[in-house]
Amino acid sequence: MGQMDFPQMALLLFAIVGGSVLHSQAAGIDELVEADTLEQIATGFSFTEGPAWHPDGYLLFSDIPGNIIHKWLSDGGVETFRSPSGHANGLTFDRHGRLIACEHSNRRVSRTEPDGTIVTLVSEYNGSRLGSPNDAVVKSDGSIYFTDLYGSGVGLGIPTDTQELPFNGVFRLSPDGETLELLEADIHTPNGLAFSPDERVLYVADIMNGTVYAFDVQPDGLLANRRVFTHLSGYPDGMTVDMRGNLYVTDSMLGVQVYDSEGMHLGGIVTPEPPANCAFGGADNRTLFITALTSLYRVQMKVQGAISYPADPEKARAVAPTPGTTVNQSEIDSLVWIAGETAVQHDVYFGTDFNDVNNADVSDTAGIYRGRQNIVVYTLPEALELGRSYYWRIDEVKADDMIHKGDIWSFTIADYLIVDDFESYTDDEAAGEAIYQTWIDGFGIADNGSQVGYLFRPYCEQTIVHGGSQSMPLLYVNEAGVTNSEATLTLTAPRDWTQAGVAELSLWFRGNSANASEPLYVAISSSAGISAVVTHDDASAATVRSWMQWGIPLQAFADLGINLTDVEKLAIGLGSKGGAALGGSGTMYIDDIRLYASSPETVVF
Repeated sequence: MGQMDFPQMALLLFAIVGGSVLHSQAAGIDELVEADTLEQIATGFSFTEGPAWHPDGYLLFSDIPGNIIHKWLSDGGVETFRSPSGHANGLTFDRHGRLIACEHSNRRVSRTEPDGTIVTLVSEYNGSRLGSPNDAVVKSDGSIYFTDLYGSGVGLGIPTDTQELPFNGVFRLSPDGETLELLEADIHTPNGLAFSPDERVLYVADIMNGTVYAFDVQPDGLLANRRVFTHLSGYPDGMTVDMRGNLYVTDSMLGVQVYDSEGMHLGGIVTPEPPANCAFGGADNRTLFITALTSLYRVQMKVQGAISYPADPEKARAVAPTPGTTVNQSEIDSLVWIAGETAVQHDVYFGTDFNDVNNADVSDTAGIYRGRQNIVVYTLPEALELGRSYYWRIDEVKADDMIHKGDIWSFTIADYLIVDDFESYTDDEAAGEAIYQTWIDGFGIADNGSQVGYLFRPYCEQTIVHGGSQSMPLLYVNEAGVTNSEATLTLTAPRDWTQAGVAELSLWFRGNSANASEPLYVAISSSAGISAVVTHDDASAATVRSWMQWGIPLQAFADLGINLTDVEKLAIGLGSKGGAALGGSGTMYIDDIRLYASSPETVVF
């Protein structure tokens, strides 16, 4: 957005463009766009911006004046991802799949961690507050490039006459987040930006001057050789690039304008509402998502969108697991990638050593080369080890047997198995997804005083959590002859508590000083009906007011007769199964129940 305030600009854009005809223009554009595929997939918003596709199969986008980041799902549903959003505008993901957001009213660039924590990456330069971060892109080395445009935040929580920096700028935040560099301070209204596929060129839109600039990206990340890439008669805003190097520029008057890497105009995609930004995504990265005033649109493409790397369109691109991430063992049984543009087959390499995977070829006999196949999914035949890092490579084979060697991707298996992290429960009782439908409490049982979840929605606790966004409230009432209160989970997986070398059960709990000091215990049982109980060493554990991790060696259950290869039920309770208890009531919170191969370091929050 430019220097006028947001509501004025939004109204102006709509008045200028009105309803446009769906049309692809000019020779050249037909080679990129599938004809007659533009469709509106969501509407009813105030002003949409910041589309960003995640490989897990969803799109995030901003409603700036609505102060919301929305999540569009592949089934067509739209959910609230974050509200308030700090009037977020541009969105992108870093190499670890974490959301990077340019927040107008908070005057910062933020990162959302996997557990939902929002971290401020940068909010000032040389002691002065940023004007209003507008858009961002992440380079493959992890550095973040963003534009800062003071006027875009006025009217969105930023008062007038509060500009501290005497310029609008283009900045670079180093991969370690420690160094903020001003790259350009002489663009009037810097807005959208995008890298060329090989990251050697950075494009920056000057929205109010109708200009897109190109810069050469130096080895140290700085910019050089500023030049005009193209002039537009409208207002260039958000941009993206396809794998061929074509630049897609949203323009509120002209639709989405497309240029080749030399600046030649190839044509445009005209939308019914004035567009503000666009991004590639979809399962095959051949869908162009367009945010346009009150709606979200998509159009099917004949070309794939570019990602940070690889730059070569003939190379495969990893989809899952996301490179550089840590994943749970239960979440991965295969490798998935996007094929290079001309590939007909794929050579798969997989192993635990970077050099082995990088150096192997089809003559390998050490098990690194997994064979040549036609599909873009490789099912892993082996069980992956907890806490171990793995490396994989896909070489693309053309019809003439020419091979394009792929990049090396890595992922790490978490050092634990999840028993329950409480994130999958909803308030949908009809679907059987409420927490009390899985964790069975004492409702209707005379000698069990427990209650799982709250009486009213939301049933899970969503504020007092250890990890993620939910924990289990466990209410206990050991009174009137009731001596214990417990909740029981019937396991589907994991039931073999010897797999992957696991040796310890871990859970996090938190109580309250007002709770009665009833003993906290864990009980497991096998399908043979044998049960074993382990009680926490601290008799006052229920009164602990901070999160505490409790690790129980699995051998303790084995010593009590449990067959660890056949664990059917897990129970958590307070009181005494033997009938001797002090009595009283309280509420406990339980979270992140896991199985570890070795004892995790005990931490108290």
